[in-house]
Amino acid sequence: MIDFLLIGTFLTVALTGLLADVVGEGSPFHRYSAYSFTALVGVHLYLNRWALLAGFSWPKKEAKKAPSAAPSPTPWGKLRWSRRGFLWSGLGAAVGFVLGKGLPWGQPPTSWEGEDLGKRYHQWSQPGPLAAFRRPLDWGLSPPPYKSYPGAPVMALPRDFSYRGLSVEEAIQLRRSIRDYTDQPIPLKKFSHLLYMAGGITEPRRALRAAPSAGALYPIEIYPIVFKVEGLAPGVYHYEVREYALSRLQEGDFRPALFRHCAGQELVLRASAIIALTGIFQRTRWKYQDRYYRYVLLEAGHIGQNIYLAATSLGLGTCAIGAFFDQEINRLLGIDGAEEAVLYLLAVGTIQSAGARSSSEGS
Repeated sequence: MIDFLLIGTFLTVALTGLLADVVGEGSPFHRYSAYSFTALVGVHLYLNRWALLAGFSWPKKEAKKAPSAAPSPTPWGKLRWSRRGFLWSGLGAAVGFVLGKGLPWGQPPTSWEGEDLGKRYHQWSQPGPLAAFRRPLDWGLSPPPYKSYPGAPVMALPRDFSYRGLSVEEAIQLRRSIRDYTDQPIPLKKFSHLLYMAGGITEPRRALRAAPSAGALYPIEIYPIVFKVEGLAPGVYHYEVREYALSRLQEGDFRPALFRHCAGQELVLRASAIIALTGIFQRTRWKYQDRYYRYVLLEAGHIGQNIYLAATSLGLGTCAIGAFFDQEINRLLGIDGAEEAVLYLLAVGTIQSAGARSSSEGS
C-alpha cells in the first residue's frame, strides 16, 4: 500500500512542480503533495529499515551448492534495496534538483526586477491550456461592490438626465483634448449629468452602468476634485453611484497641490474640476485572477472616453492627464495605493463655445 501511495504522490509532485514552474507561481497542491511524499518516504524507509541495512552489507562467501529450482518472484512487500539502486536514486534526485534550479525553465514575476515589466506581464497573463491550473492560487474573496463614506457630508445631485445634446457620431468627430478653460463655474446640473454619463447606473434593475465592465464587477471609483462647480464647495468628493450624490471627503482649494502633483501642468490651475478614477483591484482580481489588472485598466479607459464624449456634448472641455505622482494623489484621495490606487485623471472646465477649437487643443 505504501508503495502505491509513494508512486501517486511522486507523480503529483512532479506534475504540479512542472506546472508551477511553467506558470511562474507556487502552488499549494505542489507544496502539500511534496510534504506528503516526504512523509511517505520516511515511513517506507522505517518499515524497510532492516532490508535497507542488509542491502549495504557485503555478501559472505558460501560453499557452492547444487543448483536448485529457479527462485520464485519476489513479492512487492519484500523488495530489497541494493547499494546500486540506492546510489542511482540519489544521483537522479541530485540531477533533478540541479536541472530544476539551474536551467531557465521560466522566471517568476518576482525575478523580473530591472526588466520591461509591462511586456513581461502581458506575456505572463495570456490565457492558454495551463491557465486552468492557476485556479488553486489564493486570489481572495469578492469585496463589497460599492464604496461609501458613512460619516461624510452628502450632497444630492440633480437627477434630471433628460438632456439630449450631440449624437454619438457628432461627439466622436468633435471630441478633442482641450486644455484652455474659462473662469466660469460648471453648472451643477451639467456636472451631475457628466458624472452620470461617466459611470452612473443606467439600468437600475440589474445595476448596470454607463461603461462596460468585465463581469459587471465595476472596480473603478470616481473622485471629483472640485474647484469651480455651482452649488459645491471646493474640495475632494466621492461619487456615490447608487445615491446619485457626492460625499465630501475634504474641503478646500487643492489646485496648488494638484499642480505640483501633476508635474506643473497648467491646465490643472485653469480647470473647474479634476475627475480622478481609481481602481479597487480585488473587485476584479478574485474572479479574473492574473488578467484582472488588464481589465481594470480597460475599464478606466472606457470611463475616460465616456467623460470625453459627454463633456463634448455638454459644451464642456476636458483633457486626460496621465503624468502625475501616484502616491501624492493617493494620499490626497485618502486611499492606500495598494488595494485601491489612482489610475487616471481628467481635467474638466467650461469653454467659450461648444464648437471652440483653438491652438490649445490636443489629441
